[in-house]
Amino acid sequence: MSRSCPTNSVPSAFEGLPTDQTYGVIPGRNASSPWMVNCCSPNPVQIVDECWSWCELPKSITKGSRDQGKINDDFNLCLSNNGRRFNESNGVSIHIAASAATAPVHVSVAGVLVASLLALGSMAL
Repeated sequence: MSRSCPTNSVPSAFEGLPTDQTYGVIPGRNASSPWMVNCCSPNPVQIVDECWSWCELPKSITKGSRDQGKINDDFNLCLSNNGRRFNESNGVSIHIAASAATAPVHVSVAGVLVASLLALGSMAL
């Protein structure tokens, strides 16, 4: 028995999709839909939860931005320009990559000692 999939909505979150990537999700079961393939290239289109096509969005869409609205507009424009059939797929969800964690700063005892001596020296002036 085949699952009935909505054509006009996308859940806000999916388990198992990477949080460290900016990606787009649309309704659809066909990983070879030309509008997705063209807008996701060079990244592959994949299917999540049987009903939604997704891909990591390429720089041609994100342009290095973290502005979800701008990325959403550019992705929708690309999909439309590539012949997206809105009767088959009408909805988009954009996930912005979680920002990279700040690298830990390693401090040595010698480094603290040197910094302390410099601070004391500048106070003496």
